[in-house]
Amino acid sequence: MNNIYKLSLPSPGFFTSVTPLDRTRQALLPVYLKEAYTWYVAEADDRRWLLASCPTTQSLSVNQLETQMKRATQILGLPAIVVFDQLAAYNRKRLMEKGIPFIVSDKQVYIPTYLIELKETRSKLPDTPTQLTPMGQVLLFRSLLDREGLQSLRKKSFKELASFFQVRPMQITRAAESLGRMGLIAEHAGKEKFIRFIKEGSALWEEGLERDMLIDPVMRRVYLENPAGEDLDMSGGTALSAYTDMNPPRQISRAIYRKAFHPDRQEEQGYQVEGTDAPYCLELWKYDPRWLMNVPGLPTGVVDPLSLYVSLRHEKDERMEMAMQQLIHQVIW
Repeated sequence: MNNIYKLSLPSPGFFTSVTPLDRTRQALLPVYLKEAYTWYVAEADDRRWLLASCPTTQSLSVNQLETQMKRATQILGLPAIVVFDQLAAYNRKRLMEKGIPFIVSDKQVYIPTYLIELKETRSKLPDTPTQLTPMGQVLLFRSLLDREGLQSLRKKSFKELASFFQVRPMQITRAAESLGRMGLIAEHAGKEKFIRFIKEGSALWEEGLERDMLIDPVMRRVYLENPAGEDLDMSGGTALSAYTDMNPPRQISRAIYRKAFHPDRQEEQGYQVEGTDAPYCLELWKYDPRWLMNVPGLPTGVVDPLSLYVSLRHEKDERMEMAMQQLIHQVIW
């Protein structure tokens, strides 16, 4: 039998592998789950489960146990099984009535879904995301751009981050879960959760480029005959000319958060036209460009240089390529 961790289980041949849950995935769990159980991943017949080793049953609440296992499964994408050293007969009955999978060490295995649905599609760990979510990129870029902000981000709880960016707390939670699965952050969890990127500065930026995890912030471009709003921030080649020695392009580019764009209102639509020869280009961004602005040392009214670089990195224009190198070496680093 290969890779069986030191965990007392019934029938040594039941699981082919039992290993501790890795730290990156364990960091995704709320602190109350991490402290209440010791977590493992078990395999058998090409299926996987979470094993939650429970140290005591003195204050066992079946309803609470059911809620906690559902939460763990929701976060990590694997069905959870509770492992007990000992379990009173009446508690076994209550768990079975609820359909909660459990194991009593050296005695009993109760996994109803496994016994009933042997032909079910195999369960596996969630796929590791290959690219950042929009909110995940905002958190990463904000920490890179604002040197003071890097420290303050570490001190902001998920709730405070949601307030800072004026988003729902769940958006921060999901972004953190994605960043954790990509191995980019260590989540400081206590009564409140905090985010700490494992790498910093240019090392973090280079990893983002090498792993091709950075997303183009521009969802689509709308070409206009008239400006969509003078208060919108410079983007594209217009922003690049503000950061570098490149002459401004003829077409003026502006950025707006996609949720703030209302194409049915003519004054914001700016008389949309076909083709790319229009005098104005309005970029609809996947995240609000202003979440990454107002950083000390950066010009006002211009989108941040990191998002700008990612949005233009596939341009083939020689002038822009030279300006992009200047952007990286003189503005960003």
